[in-house]
Amino acid sequence: MLRQERRRQSRVEKEVLFKLSEQDISTPRDLITTQSINISLTGAYCRVTRFIPVFTKVQVLFELPSDREKSHEEETFLACEGTVVRTEVEMEESKKEYKIAIFFEEVSDTTLNVLNRIMLSS
Repeated sequence: MLRQERRRQSRVEKEVLFKLSEQDISTPRDLITTQSINISLTGAYCRVTRFIPVFTKVQVLFELPSDREKSHEEETFLACEGTVVRTEVEMEESKKEYKIAIFFEEVSDTTLNVLNRIMLSS
């Protein structure tokens, strides 16, 4: 029997850099830089180097796509809250990684628009 897709938003296989924190984003030492395996308007699937339990609340920080002509300006970021909904251990020969699925919560319209632009860009 085929498993029915439960997601409301389609995912795209896209590597998007972003940062995570189990605490307030203003604590830079706790930021984890990661890259999505796939992403949608409601969540992301990514690799991290440390264990984050299911149901952990995280802050997600996306870098806005930069305008090459205005590269001298400061980088701009958008944040949203999320919850880890799946954690998988990946054992490779030389390192231990975790794949986590994050469900985005309390996402502003601005953040949704930026995510949509990121997903549609080539």
